[in-house]
Amino acid sequence: MTKSKGRELIYQGTTKNLYTADQPNLLVMEFISESHDIKKLRGKTKSLVNLRAEISSYLFAYLEKYQIPTDFVRTLTDSELLIKQNKPIQTTVHVYNYATTSLSKRFDLKEGDPLTFPILEYCYFNKDKSKTAINETHILSLGMVSIEDFKAINRLATKTNAVLRSLCERRNLVLTDVELEFGHIEDKIVLSGELSPLTCRFWNISEDGKYQRDYFNHSNENIYKVFSELNDRLSHKV
Repeated sequence: MTKSKGRELIYQGTTKNLYTADQPNLLVMEFISESHDIKKLRGKTKSLVNLRAEISSYLFAYLEKYQIPTDFVRTLTDSELLIKQNKPIQTTVHVYNYATTSLSKRFDLKEGDPLTFPILEYCYFNKDKSKTAINETHILSLGMVSIEDFKAINRLATKTNAVLRSLCERRNLVLTDVELEFGHIEDKIVLSGELSPLTCRFWNISEDGKYQRDYFNHSNENIYKVFSELNDRLSHKV
């Protein structure tokens, strides 16, 4: 993108790029468009890319208020965030609060039922950017992180989920599950990546108290409208 000219591209992903920043120990994270965005948002002045960036920016800043360390510094442009340079941890944590389609198929659960307490699952990012399901013994035996860092990641994931769930409840939303990324800044574990409808799954609670599971679905024909509503509700603009 034009606004990133003059910066060195150091990572190119499917949903985000990373560039060098003017300041030392900082990076520019640029949110980029997926193909379905372009098709659905033709003629729109504000794309899903901008909404993802805005939602992420708000949620990271919100979590910082609860002493959850993140790599977030501030918003740069509509689609760029300034972040602290960190060493990515290739293990991600998927936290489930409800029986999603995936869980219900694997464990013969009734889809949509609340879980007794959150389930944490782990994935490893391969070099080809695919993901492999792993467990605690993989992580520790293969030296992906130390046992101390593994415990810190679990604590951060659990606290992040609790804070986001509480926020959603006050906004008449349900956080069914969230996928979290982490990084190292020196010897400290920080939350990183993206917090948006690409990594968090939300349900709407209707006026009569019913859960609307597909309200914020990516395949929704009104995806721009409902994502805008989600952004406004999370940041309490409505």
